[in-house]
Amino acid sequence: MKLSTELMGQRLVFDSVHAVGGILNVEINSRMLASCRAARREYQSYLDEKNKASEDINKCQTEQKQAKIELKKHENKKRHLLEELQSHEESIKKFKKVVKKKQ
Repeated sequence: MKLSTELMGQRLVFDSVHAVGGILNVEINSRMLASCRAARREYQSYLDEKNKASEDINKCQTEQKQAKIELKKHENKKRHLLEELQSHEESIKKFKKVVKKKQ
């Protein structure tokens, strides 16, 4: 759809330029200039919106990566604490055995 619209626009411009006798005979008036300015503003607005969307996506991806890193850190800390707890439990069991033998 977009391609056919662009093609129709190009054909309209070509036919209009050809109808006045070539590019050098095209009259540039204030209405045409205003239309071009408006089109440029609209295009710039589109680009700004597109860039903002891209920045938002990048920000979300960065935040997601940071969250994954934090999760990994917490998982490693949990694993380390569980290993330490297990080590302490084993030490307590050994200590209990020693105490029982002495009684």
